[in-house]
Formats: sequence, structure tokens, C-alpha cells
Amino acid sequence: MKLTVAICTWNRATMLRKSLGAFVEMDVPPNLEWELIVVDNNSTDDTELVINSFASKLPIKYVFEEKQGKSHALNRAVSLASGDYIIWTDDDAKVTSAWLNAYAAAFQEWPEASFFGGAVIPWFETEPPSWLRRIVPSVQGAYALVDFGDEPIDLTRKKVPHGVNMAIKTSVQRQYEYDTNVGPRPNSQLRGEETALVRSMIQDGHRGKWTPSAIVRHHVPKERQTLKYLRAFYRGLGEFESARQPVEAKGHFRKPLWMWRKAIVSECEYRVKKMTTEPEVWANSLVRSSIAWGRLLGSESKLR
Repeated sequence: MKLTVAICTWNRATMLRKSLGAFVEMDVPPNLEWELIVVDNNSTDDTELVINSFASKLPIKYVFEEKQGKSHALNRAVSLASGDYIIWTDDDAKVTSAWLNAYAAAFQEWPEASFFGGAVIPWFETEPPSWLRRIVPSVQGAYALVDFGDEPIDLTRKKVPHGVNMAIKTSVQRQYEYDTNVGPRPNSQLRGEETALVRSMIQDGHRGKWTPSAIVRHHVPKERQTLKYLRAFYRGLGEFESARQPVEAKGHFRKPLWMWRKAIVSECEYRVKKMTTEPEVWANSLVRSSIAWGRLLGSESKLR
């Protein structure tokens, strides 16, 4: 069995160096053949130099993709993969020492599965506020974290692996292209290209398996360890949801009255709980109120 590990990167040379360094420390199963493909998505920094500096330490391949947009880079990696499985991670994540070993074992134990996923836990840039550590389980989406537990359960539409830590059988992967209209690219940060692909696979009858021991740490920069960031993230999520589900109604400032009520009531609930309860309790109220305001803001374009 041969495995392909793939990373797509854009102008994150400093972070990429740390991520690749974790691969050097990784345990590799005996007699396992593997390759590490790093797709440079038209970077203008020292990305190429960083990748090539690991040539003597890792089975690394530098690939340049001129078409800007992560989905273009993802599709390029798929076209070049020579492994039986493609294991995906990101340029701002660190794999743990047992990561590759865990996936290799899972592929052998569940050969009927088409895709796999592992936990994504936080890699805080600085020591986070104590309240943040306590609410991480409630705000995983804001940091691209996921953890479905310690048992190898089946993955479903409601339990989808994250692109920062998932694996797909190559023969299956090549039946599905990443949507180049979705994913980070110039003038757009609309995400979800990896989730959409996996859900398409599930819809077509492919099975997935959760791989508990395949763990990566995802970088959480200092500037994202704030309530301001969390509110902005979930407000943006609400705006995105509103854009997907147009609302036809009239109200104050050309917005539906029921949306105003929901936003105001959920905001009051959050503020009261913030003053009177523990972080584990008010975290869900923070998420709900922020999404409600986002839906309200996003509704404007449908009411003009």
C-alpha cells in the first residue's frame, strides 16, 4: 500500500515550515511507501524555498498551481497523487506522531470504507483565556475543530470530517472534483468545498469511518482568541445561511420583523447569561445570538 499526503498552501511560508516540521517527527510504519505533495497556489512569499528545504528529510514533492483558489489546488493534488489513499491536511496544522500510522491501520481494517476522518484539536498560538478553553466544545466550528469521540464510528451527513484531517480512497476521490466556485480564492472566502464533496460521496452510497487516533492540531492565532472574533465568525455564518435561504418579507429597515425579534431576544438572553452563568452555559447563547444578527444583516439583499 502506498499513501499520498496532500497539503495546499498560499503565502504561509512561516506557518508551513512549522507544519512540515511535524512530519519530520512523525512515526512512519515499517515498509510503508508514502509521498507528501505540497501544492503552492501561486504564492508570492518564500513558500517554494520552505518546501524544498525539507527535500532531504521527507518524500516531499513541490507543485505549483497558477490558478488562484484552493479548489484548483486541491484538484491538482488529486491529479498527481500516486497513493492508494489521499490523506488531507492544511498548512496551518501539525500532525501528531501517530497520525499516519493510525490512518494506515484504519485503511487495512476497513477496506470497504471510501473515506476517513480524524480529530482536529486546537493549537493555540498563545495561552488562551480560561473562558475560551472552557467553551471550545461549543465553538469548534469557529476554529475548524472536530472530535466525534474515541470510538471508530461510521461517518454520516451529520458527522462529516473536516478537510484539515481526512482521507479518501484515491479511486473514489477521482470521481469527484472540488467545486472551483467554492473555497478560499481572490475576492471570496466562501468555504465548504471539502464538506460538499464528502456529502456528495455519502449521498452516492459511499461509507466513511471515524479514525480516533489520527489527530492533528489546528493553529488558533492570538487575534482569534477573543469574543469579538467569535461574534464576527458566527455573525458571518448567519449571513451565509441567509444568503442561501432568501426571505421575502417587509419590516423595519427592509428586514423581516420576526428576524428583529429573534435577534433582540437572543441578544438579551446572551447578555443576561453572560453576567449570571458560567462560560459553558452562555457559550451556546453567544452562538445563537450572533447567528441571529447575521441572518438579519444578510436578509437585506433579498428585500430590495
